[in-house]
Amino acid sequence: MRVQENITSIIREELDAIGCQYMSAPLLHPLDLWAESGRSEGQSFGLLKVRDRNAREFVLSGTGEEMFVDVMRHFDISYKDLPVCLYQLSTKFRDEARARFGLWRCREFLRNAVTGGDTANEDRVAVNYGRDYEVDVLADIASAQAGFLSPDGGVYQMHRGVEVGNTFILGTHYSERMKGAAYTASDGSKKPYYMGCYGIGVGRTMQTIAELSHDDRGLLWGHNIAPFQIHFISMLNDAVTGEALRALHARGLSVLEDDRNESMGVKFADGELYGIPLRLVHSKRSMSAGGIEWHNRITGESGIWPLGEVAERASLALGS
Repeated sequence: MRVQENITSIIREELDAIGCQYMSAPLLHPLDLWAESGRSEGQSFGLLKVRDRNAREFVLSGTGEEMFVDVMRHFDISYKDLPVCLYQLSTKFRDEARARFGLWRCREFLRNAVTGGDTANEDRVAVNYGRDYEVDVLADIASAQAGFLSPDGGVYQMHRGVEVGNTFILGTHYSERMKGAAYTASDGSKKPYYMGCYGIGVGRTMQTIAELSHDDRGLLWGHNIAPFQIHFISMLNDAVTGEALRALHARGLSVLEDDRNESMGVKFADGELYGIPLRLVHSKRSMSAGGIEWHNRITGESGIWPLGEVAERASLALGS
């Protein structure tokens, strides 16, 4: 959960930085909205319908285009207000016919979307190395196969790809079908919104990173998404321990203080399994060597940092 929250924080920071506005999308959508857009039968993905005590029909949120359009059409928007960019980070549910293991293709998932998204897939991708040319084989299988020449003269190699995000030019597909989804143009006329969207599967992104970044001891999370940036182990639990922890927290670093009654071997193994990028050990041996022992999980480097420099050195090592 901490890794997932870190990924979503990065997404939000990047979207906020370019002027996007966050919108909390509801879990239940009135079926009426989906009927307006022509998607009430949900042929494109598993749409799960429910009824409330008044027999009013809803669908569990599978994507958000209708909800976004419904919000926007309640405002008097002119061409001077455009473009408008809204996004959500919310749980989606689809009665997926090909539900898969782990987080690849599950029925309930967390998704970031700017006006909605679609189902994600695993694709085969043909790559011509050194030529900056890629093609989705499923979309163009006749022209791209292993060993075949690409248009610029290179030779394709086949790889398995994972679709963690997608982009759609929606145009006026929804705004023409949903009444009132229009803005006032410069000539005073009403024109339907022209829309685009993209979505990022947060859980799928997390699992993809795990698949690509690990070794035989465990995960290798980057410092910006790791559940904790520092695995702190103290064998002394003295004033020095408290001082070091306060200095690390003061720099905004996330620290897992491992005070379990376990052996050093167990603690080391667990920290590597979790994928925490930096380990700090405060012990009699480290003190006799001049400070606190450090170990970088990603690079494998290690050494001793003087007590007064631990927080600064850790911050620099983590790029914080």
